[in-house]
Amino acid sequence: MGAPESNAGDDFHFWWAATRALELVKPGADSTVVTVEGLSRVDDPDDGYEAVDVGVYTGGDDFDSAFAVVLSQLKHSTRHPGTAWTASRLCERRTRRGHDGSVVSARSVIGDLAGVYAQLLLAGHSREELLRMVRISLVSNQPGDPSLRAGIGAAAAWARSRPAGAGKAALLKALAVPHAEVVRKLADAVGSQLRSGEFCDFLTVLDLSQTGTLGRAALARGVVAGTAELAPGRGPDSARRLFDLVRREALPESSRAGIRAS
Repeated sequence: MGAPESNAGDDFHFWWAATRALELVKPGADSTVVTVEGLSRVDDPDDGYEAVDVGVYTGGDDFDSAFAVVLSQLKHSTRHPGTAWTASRLCERRTRRGHDGSVVSARSVIGDLAGVYAQLLLAGHSREELLRMVRISLVSNQPGDPSLRAGIGAAAAWARSRPAGAGKAALLKALAVPHAEVVRKLADAVGSQLRSGEFCDFLTVLDLSQTGTLGRAALARGVVAGTAELAPGRGPDSARRLFDLVRREALPESSRAGIRAS
C-alpha cells in the first residue's frame, strides 16, 4: 500500500473512531470508553489484540464492568471502494512483513477476527459471557457480499440454538448448500484457531453490518455536524480536536487508556 492509500486508511480509521467517541458525550449515552489500536489497557496490558482497531465498552471500562463490548477491525480502500467482501476475499491470506522486511506472518481477515475471539477465551472469559456481551465487527467502506452475509446469518441463527455438543459438521449439514459453501470456506481459513463448537459460537458474535459504511469524507462531515450540535459555533474546531485526540491515542507512546466522556 502506498503512502496516499495508507494515509487515507488512517483518516478513515480516526474519523470512524471519532464517531464512536462522539457517542460518549451525547445526552443519555450508554457508552463508557472508546479504545484505539487494541483493547482497554486493563484488559490488554501487553497489546496482544493487534487485530482490534477500535473497541467500544458500554456500562464499564473493562470486561468485568461492561455489559456490552464491540471490537472492530477497520479496512479502507481508496481505489476500489465498490469491491465487495466475499467469503474468498475474507479468507485470503496476505503476508505481513516486519520493519526489516522479514516475513512476520501470512494472515487472513477472518483469521484475525477469529483470533480475537480465541484470545478472549484464552483470557478466561466464559462462552456465556462472550455470547451475551461481545460483538466482533468488520468495519469497511467496501460492502459485504450478500451471499457472505446471508451465509453467516444462517449459520449464526443455527448456532444460537445448536444442540449440545454439535459443531461444524452438524452446522454444515444443517445449512442450505450456498450457505454451507460460504461457511466451509470460513471454517477452513480459521483452521485450528478455534475448536469446532467455538467456531460456531464465533459466527454468532461476528458482525458484518458495518461493511459498506460511509467513506472518510462523509464520516468527517458527520463528526463536524455532531460536534456542532453539541457545541454550537465550534463545530469544525471541535471536530478537528476530537480527530487529533483519537490520532494521539493511536500513537505507540500512548497510554492506551481509552477515550472517556470526562
